[in-house]
Formats: sequence, structure tokens, C-alpha cells
Amino acid sequence: MSGRARSNLDVIGHGILGEIRLTDRSGQATTIYTLRATVPFLDGTLLYVTEYTDKYGIIDKYYYDWVDELGRIRAQYHSEPHSMDNRYQTATEPYHIHPPKNTILSGMDRFPNYAHQDLYAIVEGIIIFSVIPSRAALE
Repeated sequence: MSGRARSNLDVIGHGILGEIRLTDRSGQATTIYTLRATVPFLDGTLLYVTEYTDKYGIIDKYYYDWVDELGRIRAQYHSEPHSMDNRYQTATEPYHIHPPKNTILSGMDRFPNYAHQDLYAIVEGIIIFSVIPSRAALE
């Protein structure tokens, strides 16, 4: 990992997010070594945040799972390495993105993640996706 410090939830999304809860999808609360949060977006989607940190507050690995208003996966941004099986490694290992399961075009379900490798970049990307109208809405 890159030595990133645990995310500071106080600096993301002022005025564009709902109230951030300090539990993730599991319902477990934040602890000294695990940041857990649910970040609600105004479009009804949620980002479940789970960051595992070492004793210095440096992220060992994270799971940021973006779901729609019905709880279906839109994208999963993960940083756990898959060093045991080269078929599952990406060019940006350990950073990768899992797309929604119904959009997988091959047997591989992971894409490289070059730019969205921290919570702030991921939240910014989701906000951008939420304000860009869909093609169907434009027709």
C-alpha cells in the first residue's frame, strides 16, 4: 500500500451528502483499527466504507462499496492484493474495481484502478457521475 493515513470523514462532501453514519454495511461500528462508515449521496446511493489500519493509523487495505438505492452494487473499489493467483491481478495491484455483477463481460471481474485509490477521489467520482445525466435522460 501507499502509506495513506486513515480517511478524515469531516472533509468530504459538505452540502452534497446526507449525514455520514459511523457503521458500514455489516452494521459494525468504527474501532481504533477499523474505520467504518456509510456515506449517503443525494441521489439515494450509498458508499459503504471499511478501512483497516495499522497501529499508526496507516491504511492496510480498504473496501469502498457503492450501491444503488435498492442495495445493488454499482462499483466496488478495493485494495486487497491477490498475490496468490496472477489471473486476478490488475496492472494497478492491489488497487482494483469490481463492476456490477450483471455487467461482467468475461470471467474476470476486476479492472485496474489508476485514479480512484482513496476515499476522497472515489467520493468525487461518484458525485460527478450523479450530476451527469444519463444518455436515456437526454433522449
